[in-house]
Amino acid sequence: MNLMYEAIETIGQGAYGKVIKARNKQDGSLVAIKQLKTQSTEEGIPQTTLREITFLKDLDHPNIVKLLNVVITLRFFLIVSASFFLRFWEAFYYF
Repeated sequence: MNLMYEAIETIGQGAYGKVIKARNKQDGSLVAIKQLKTQSTEEGIPQTTLREITFLKDLDHPNIVKLLNVVITLRFFLIVSASFFLRFWEAFYYF
């Protein structure tokens, strides 16, 4: 997936991408990675993706995932969030 993260499993998928449970290779922590398909536009990064990244970067609240990293490749935008999201998602997904 990336030099920093090792994919464990896909935990959700939609029209624009998917959410992947992954492990940070440096410290072993679990993260949620939102993998968005790169849309080729003349303006560069889509406005909706920039807006989401900006909101997550600026917000600090216990009920909102913490933005840890953003990785841009030729094929994908990866938005990396804190692992407490995974605990919530897994409880919701499996029960």
